[in-house]
Amino acid sequence: MEQRFLDVRGQEREIHDLREPRPRDAAEPGQVLRIPVNHFEGNYVCDPATLERLRADARVVLRYLDNPNGSLDDIAGICDEGRNVVGMMPHPERVHRSSAMSWH
Repeated sequence: MEQRFLDVRGQEREIHDLREPRPRDAAEPGQVLRIPVNHFEGNYVCDPATLERLRADARVVLRYLDNPNGSLDDIAGICDEGRNVVGMMPHPERVHRSSAMSWH
């Protein structure tokens, strides 16, 4: 298991729906974010066709700057086709849960 802070870069396209007001605390496209990382030996993998679709649809929303786990194409986070759900491999929520005991 690895627990540390790591830098990721937001990609060049907005994640949220541009028809809605931009959230005040949203990261700027291309901004480097320092986030807590907590993972075991997992990494992002997919077949070449899926990777091409993710790239073409700009659905890769975060990339590792220093890839800690061999994640394909440095992918740290992707969003769904509707751009309203984001999955992140670094699992920063685990740090929140352990410090705030949010599961109690």
